[in-house]
Amino acid sequence: MITVSYFLGKLLPAYCYIALGFVARRWGGFSQAWVAKSLFFVLVPLLVFKASLTSQIESFLFLASLSFAVSLTMSVCAKYLAPYFGGTLKVGVLQCMYGYFNLGWFGI
Repeated sequence: MITVSYFLGKLLPAYCYIALGFVARRWGGFSQAWVAKSLFFVLVPLLVFKASLTSQIESFLFLASLSFAVSLTMSVCAKYLAPYFGGTLKVGVLQCMYGYFNLGWFGI
């Protein structure tokens, strides 16, 4: 059974990385570029690899398949929505934007 503590255990490390970056920038005097690079190249990959090693293969395959299906569906929809953007975006760029959902780290 999935509980609140299960979700906190999964989400808390990611939020701790965000808080660590905020503290380092605000009170540590680190530059924003340094904090972003350390998160992008060190801390986030560690979190991803740790989660990959500890996940069950059935859950991983289900989520990977679901993610692929949703991305494929959105990419096909983007091809048909491209004319509504008045030529400001190329169809390939729009498909990439619609089909790729792992953009949370851009906000950091």
